[in-house]
Amino acid sequence: MGNSMGRKPNVLIIDDDQSLRRVIEYSLVENGFAVRPAASGEEGFLLFQKEPFDAVITDITMPGMSGMEVLEKVRKADPGLPVIIITAYGTIESAVSAMKQGAFDYITKPFNRDELRITLDRALKMRRLEKENVRLRAEVIDRYRFEAIVGGSPYNRTAAELESFLDRLDRFLAYATRELKAEPVTFR
Repeated sequence: MGNSMGRKPNVLIIDDDQSLRRVIEYSLVENGFAVRPAASGEEGFLLFQKEPFDAVITDITMPGMSGMEVLEKVRKADPGLPVIIITAYGTIESAVSAMKQGAFDYITKPFNRDELRITLDRALKMRRLEKENVRLRAEVIDRYRFEAIVGGSPYNRTAAELESFLDRLDRFLAYATRELKAEPVTFR
């Protein structure tokens, strides 16, 4: 995995199970990801606040801050960042709840390492497409806004300059009129 910029995607892994965290980390590093592991929700969220990540993988059940709390805080800080929930205690209710709160996907343990990598690849691809869509929309709006189309010709620019001059003249005349009305002028 890699991206078009040549930078390795940076993934935050939050799980209190050290052996599983190491297995996930090794698997992702082997597949071209940069990985930052955290042993708790609190530690993971502190890392999230300090550096940019392309995705978060978090266990749902941990002492202290749960994966659902991590999901909520990450979504508030960066609504588009994909968060993948992993759990050994998967229920339909917890999966539905995680998805409603904005999780990209929900994977139950034990899972195949390829399943996690493929899910992560999909999440990162979706994130790139969303960013590209936003960038392209902004470009289209900028390129085809009314002023760019109508104001593009030299004649229209001259008209805009004239309109600006007339606006300044109107403001000056309004000011001068107020000043003249303030002090009566008498002629002898």
